Amino acid sequence: ARVLTPQHRVGVIDMIEAYTVNAAVASFDETESGTLTAGKQADVVVLDRDITKVASTDIAAGKVLATIADGRIVHRGEGLPEPIRP
Repeated sequence: ARVLTPQHRVGVIDMIEAYTVNAAVASFDETESGTLTAGKQADVVVLDRDITKVASTDIAAGKVLATIADGRIVHRGEGLPEPIRP
């Protein structure tokens, strides 16, 4: 996509923080959510690529391997390896 005003471009890390920790702070919920910390609530999406390492134009082509909500896998996509059991 064409960037109309390059000086207003936002980086991937800034966008991840906007949707996670900054959203928790804005809703006064930072003690309960916003970061992957023991004891906090978290919904997690597992992607097939590290979106901080690929070109921003390639992020949308990524696949969701899994979605975890309330501690349970609620979506399992193709390519998610089975967990190793002891």
